[in-house]
Amino acid sequence: MRDQLIPIDAAYPVLVAERGEAVVKATYPDAEFWMQVFPPMSDVQPKAENFRAVCPWAIAGELNDGSISFDRRKNILDSLKTGLRTMRQYGLPACRIRFMEHRASRMISVWVD
Repeated sequence: MRDQLIPIDAAYPVLVAERGEAVVKATYPDAEFWMQVFPPMSDVQPKAENFRAVCPWAIAGELNDGSISFDRRKNILDSLKTGLRTMRQYGLPACRIRFMEHRASRMISVWVD
């Protein structure tokens, strides 16, 4: 077991403090900084009144319905692909992707929350 120990004092002098030396501690931004990056959900106002959020499972369930038009199916598939591509491209969790349906035209678009 002792053969597997590697001395780190030469490679990482910041971690090892001799007498009289000050250890450099990691600094993190204060809470005010993080509140600007991730504001509370109660502060986020709806961006548009003409849109409503739809569940991705509900719109995917529409694909099994034979009475749905071709244009609607294409819009659903395109929005699901766009959501997946956005998650992969930016490394986002699924909860950050919002599928928003325009009330008048019923077109679905992908928003990032």
